[in-house]
Amino acid sequence: MNIKDYVLPTSLVVPFGVNIDTFIYLCLLTIFHPLGTWILRFRNFELFSEKFCFTITLLWIIRGINKYYRSLPNINTNRTVLITGGSNGLGLECVKSLNSDVNISKIIVVDLCPRLEFEHFKKVEFLKFDLNNDIEKLIQQINLEEIDVMVLNAGKRQTKIISSLSTLELSSILNINLISNIKLLKSYIEISTQTTNKRRHIVVIGSVLGFVGPCKLGIYSCTKISLLAILESLQTEIPSWIRLSMILPGQLNSQMFADVSVNEFLAPIIDIRLLSLKIRNIVNNGENGSFAYPMYGRLLPVYQILPWWMQKCCRWFSGMDNV
Repeated sequence: MNIKDYVLPTSLVVPFGVNIDTFIYLCLLTIFHPLGTWILRFRNFELFSEKFCFTITLLWIIRGINKYYRSLPNINTNRTVLITGGSNGLGLECVKSLNSDVNISKIIVVDLCPRLEFEHFKKVEFLKFDLNNDIEKLIQQINLEEIDVMVLNAGKRQTKIISSLSTLELSSILNINLISNIKLLKSYIEISTQTTNKRRHIVVIGSVLGFVGPCKLGIYSCTKISLLAILESLQTEIPSWIRLSMILPGQLNSQMFADVSVNEFLAPIIDIRLLSLKIRNIVNNGENGSFAYPMYGRLLPVYQILPWWMQKCCRWFSGMDNV
């Protein structure tokens, strides 16, 4: 891991502008950075007491220790990556960013339709498959033993209230967002545990909507919180050479949620290109755990314990139900 990962705040995945993430990022670069606080202290700023400066320094040290112990940099070359749902949105950006990684020799993209860009990516192999079908057929087509990094990105959005969903629509959302991921995870982990000490990395693309269910997205949210619970359990079951990362993004600047309007100061829209670069770094650094973006995603678990009236106010103010 690069030294700048320890001495600088986490880079933004949202556009630099008038939003809470940019404000916090600038604060962490200045008045909430150990160097900045001590400089201001020595310039006799009364607000920056020694206790405050020591506290900020201690928090940054704890942050660095956490980064160190959650990481196990992958030094392997000629890695093979499997990405589900790699033809659109975040999945496509992940394909592009990983394609430029010199340590990756092959990228297997599983989706319904290939992109024209794939013809120019020598590392990309496209495999047409509908994840709503029997996932066992896909597992038979792929040599999971050769996969070093598995990125489970495929997803399907819900567009109706739950009572209006047909049985087929309900099954499709559950199969693509949850069941297919569980079966792929299970098969991949079974094979990975048989090859002792061979580095593997599993990246699952979840959503902050796993913490809160907006209108017309209840089943979608259900699949995301289920994945989060499964991965938390898996962290205690798998060996240390298998790294497991859960990405929990907010709204992306992709087509899936293009019609959703939210308060962009508190909930800025994520740039999928920046997020894909972040995911590539997580893979290369071998980082374990959950990663929620943007900032409000890290606070959403608190929403569940708020009084009912406060939850209603949060929903109204954020505009999350205006789908």
